[in-house]
Amino acid sequence: MNIKIKARGVHCQIGDDYDRLYALLKTQFGTGTEQLFSERTPGNDYLQWNLPGEGWKSLETSDPLMDKEVRSELLRRQELVRTKFGKNQAMAEKVLSVPDEKYIFYKTDEAGNLLIRLTAWGYIYPVRVGGSEMTGVTTPPQELSKVVIKTINNGKGVAGGTVKVNGFTKYADENGVIDLGELPVGYQFEAEAEGIKRHVTVGPDGNVVTFDITRYATVKVSVTKDGAAWPDAPVLLTYNGRTTELRTGSDGITTAELPLDPTAIPCMVSVEDKNKQKTLHEGDNLFTFDLETPKQEEDTPLPPAAESKPELQTQPEEEPVAPALPDPQTPEPPATVPPEQPTTPEPPVQADQPTQQDSGNAGQTPQTAPPATNEEEPGGQTATHANTPDDETTQTAPATADEEPQTEAPQADEETTQTEEVVTDAMVSPKRFSWLPTIFLLLLLLLLAAATYLFSGGILNIP
Repeated sequence: MNIKIKARGVHCQIGDDYDRLYALLKTQFGTGTEQLFSERTPGNDYLQWNLPGEGWKSLETSDPLMDKEVRSELLRRQELVRTKFGKNQAMAEKVLSVPDEKYIFYKTDEAGNLLIRLTAWGYIYPVRVGGSEMTGVTTPPQELSKVVIKTINNGKGVAGGTVKVNGFTKYADENGVIDLGELPVGYQFEAEAEGIKRHVTVGPDGNVVTFDITRYATVKVSVTKDGAAWPDAPVLLTYNGRTTELRTGSDGITTAELPLDPTAIPCMVSVEDKNKQKTLHEGDNLFTFDLETPKQEEDTPLPPAAESKPELQTQPEEEPVAPALPDPQTPEPPATVPPEQPTTPEPPVQADQPTQQDSGNAGQTPQTAPPATNEEEPGGQTATHANTPDDETTQTAPATADEEPQTEAPQADEETTQTEEVVTDAMVSPKRFSWLPTIFLLLLLLLLAAATYLFSGGILNIP
């Protein structure tokens, strides 16, 4: 696309360095979106600048929808050029000058990026000396109305959603809203989002253009059991935090339409104890279940139960009972002494003790017991006879040659065994203890003490 201007109608502020300066600017900004200057080509009696491609629009007749955005982007790029020139701002202003806005062009590339180019840059109209009255046409003010575009997905605003308005890309805010500002009533523009195109005419009462970019997926579930379609089979479908219960038809198939989640979360389908899941896509999504009826196990006769024997009740083992400590206030019972083997005792020496007969004859001299005598018995054995108070005689049986003499060692073992039995019996069965021997012994001791006291002259006062 070429833009021409008559050479006699404009004045160049740069002079002969124009082409060299363009080469420097091209090096600084390249040929991309940041490039602001177009290349000049010579012509006969006119000047010409080349614009790459087609579809350029002049800012003088700009789209009301894009006028504000184009002017804002133009100011940003002009400031960038001034920065490149540093202290030579006078030259920067000459480079950025154009005769008027009809030499400023803009368009968008395939990616929706805004492109701006200056033609006749560095030129101005010549200054007129003198002049005449200026005439013109008064343009009445236009009625304006606010325009808003919303992008929603599954009922929610899409943050950062993109919409192309007359080819220019607009971005939605965190609520999915794009504010186009106030546009003239009756103004028309094209809008496109996710392949959805709208032709919009601005009305007087405010305008909200909504793009529902929700995409839907069809979920198809096929269930067979034992090789045949299973009608009325229960199907659970879980997607995007929601669970839906479905039933298959007579052909064993059920379908559902779900809005696609932009985060591509998987969908899970459950039939009885079988689960399957996959990421849904727009269109049909098939889930197949081939189930079988579980086989029932045959009843087998149980073996005859063994006769149960009565369990023996065992007595709990008794813990050994420690022997009770004797009570210091209670006299200990006499120990049981095993019977002694008959031995030949030494003749006891009888002490002179008063008898009950003497106690009846007070003042008489007590009689002395006769001395013990040794008599020779047949067989060569000697028997000792002693006169006891009860006139009892202890006699030792004669020993024969066939009898072995008895020793005291077995007797000691027998006594020890019997004593251990008595002690063990007393430890294990403390309840067998009887107080009768103790009482009897106490009474006997009391009688003995009383008798001793009486015969010692305590009461009778015998000298």
